[in-house]
Amino acid sequence: MQLCLYQPEVIYGEPAANLQRFEACLEAQAEQLADALVLLPELFTTGYVFEDREQLLPLAESIPDGATCQRLAAMAQRYSCTVVAGLAEREGDALFNSVAAFGPGADDSSGGFIGRYRKLAQTNIDRLYFERGGEPGEGPRAESSEPKLGEVGNLLIFDWTVGEQTLRCGVAICFDIWFPQIGQAYAREEVDLLLHPANFGGPQTLMVARGQAIEAGLAIATCNRVGQESARNLKASYRGESQVVNGQGEILAQAGGEAEFLRVDLDFPSYAERSRRILGVDWWDENQAIVERLK
Repeated sequence: MQLCLYQPEVIYGEPAANLQRFEACLEAQAEQLADALVLLPELFTTGYVFEDREQLLPLAESIPDGATCQRLAAMAQRYSCTVVAGLAEREGDALFNSVAAFGPGADDSSGGFIGRYRKLAQTNIDRLYFERGGEPGEGPRAESSEPKLGEVGNLLIFDWTVGEQTLRCGVAICFDIWFPQIGQAYAREEVDLLLHPANFGGPQTLMVARGQAIEAGLAIATCNRVGQESARNLKASYRGESQVVNGQGEILAQAGGEAEFLRVDLDFPSYAERSRRILGVDWWDENQAIVERLK
């Protein structure tokens, strides 16, 4: 199963140009994309730091009906791949830091749209423009103890299947990864691979992702960007170094500090094949025992 991480230098405030650059990259890789999953960074069409929400508002679009989503859906169909992209979403006058996922199934009623995820954890920058994703009390197990697919509570979960192999995927955006509750929620839904679009400059998020992978027992693919942007007297630099780590926190592949299209062949056990036993104990049982002691 081939996972591709698209690590670009984002053209600030130019959705059409960023889409064109991404499509040109896919065209250059076309012969190798069938059945692949292509992951893009957070807010890949717009950039991240703006003077105010009024500057961002006209750049944001609806999901899945906006022009950007239509282009991404068409690319997924044309190249027979799954595309997972970070976008600025607009719903009425509300803005969300979101991810939209598209598969090659444009012949079905969904038009290839898999689902949407809205960022839960907010940095000081997010709070300037975006509403927080999700609703209180709507976690994935609010109504059932069985794992589910789709926009589940406040999560996004879908199966990526290639031949006889299936990996269950979830989505978290950048700062989300710093909060173990999100990774644990996906682990409870038997997710194998957490897709992590991001925008960051320091090395800490890469370290946190490795720790979260170990704690939640799932692989994490972090897709960052490179380059710089300036607004609000802030100059933001993005380090790249997108990475894929397995459930033991081991780095399977990592990009450098320049624009890159990183391809990774995945071969690790699915949830059904792996154990949640750590140092001889069941992790979930031990976690619950500790939580009870700390109430």
